[in-house]
Amino acid sequence: FTLKGIGEIPVLVPRDRKGEYQTRVIPKSKQYEDELRQDIAVMFLSGNKRI
Repeated sequence: FTLKGIGEIPVLVPRDRKGEYQTRVIPKSKQYEDELRQDIAVMFLSGNKRI
């Protein structure tokens, strides 16, 4: 994951062999949240092209 002006940011993804992990950010049935999409669009339009 990279942010312009900051560089690489490590993103730790938990391992879950049994498939029991539940994210609190994006529900399991969704691929993205509308609010997250809007935030990314604002970052892109403000000059952060490498998200």
